[in-house]
Amino acid sequence: MKKCDICGYLNDDNHQFCVQCGNKFFNAPQQNSQPFNNQKKATYSQYSFPNPPQSNSYQQPYYTNNMQNAVEEQKRHNKKVTRNTIIIIVSIFVFIVLINFALSVTNDDTEQVPSNTHSENSTVNENLIDNKYELILKSSKVVTDNNNKKVLVVTFDFKNLTNETTSYFYSLDAKAFDDGIELDSPISMWGIEDYDFHNNDLDIKPGKSIQVQEAYYLNDNTKEVDIEISQWVSFDEEVYKTFRINIE
Repeated sequence: MKKCDICGYLNDDNHQFCVQCGNKFFNAPQQNSQPFNNQKKATYSQYSFPNPPQSNSYQQPYYTNNMQNAVEEQKRHNKKVTRNTIIIIVSIFVFIVLINFALSVTNDDTEQVPSNTHSENSTVNENLIDNKYELILKSSKVVTDNNNKKVLVVTFDFKNLTNETTSYFYSLDAKAFDDGIELDSPISMWGIEDYDFHNNDLDIKPGKSIQVQEAYYLNDNTKEVDIEISQWVSFDEEVYKTFRINIE
């Protein structure tokens, strides 16, 4: 009798399915009657294996050939990169050498400029006013007016270095100082010996010169007078030159 594993119903031995629940019976595998220890062990001689093919040449696997090709390609690439790197380094070095050479030549030329400039400056006219005018102190004289006041009369040579016609009066301004205090100027030349400011207003052409005069009232104890020259029209009132005159 076969007992069903599902419902426990007893079935005939020849039944393939349980009559009660329909469960299918599986035939148990037949066991070998001989014990395991008595079985003969299979030996290597009982089996026949095909002999491996004999060949004098050994062929490397496909993946090995590809790896070698990749290594050789990498070596060629590294060699090319190294060569290009060397070329770039040499080019940069040559470029730096050429730049340094050019700079050294430029510095040599530049170093020669100050000597020439110094030579020119040694002969520069110190009487130039902003490279536009030339003013040279010719003479100075102390005189008296009709009121017996002492007057300092100063004579200049004025030269127009501009490209336009101008006059001394509208070009330069000359102020006199006694110990830092400005001195007054006469409003008229009448009664002052050897004083004539008529030329101060005259126009002169570029490159021409004319003699002009300035006059200043002196104090009784004036010992020294500083005459500061600036441009007549100037926003900063820069003093370009100072003439110092000793009063005897």
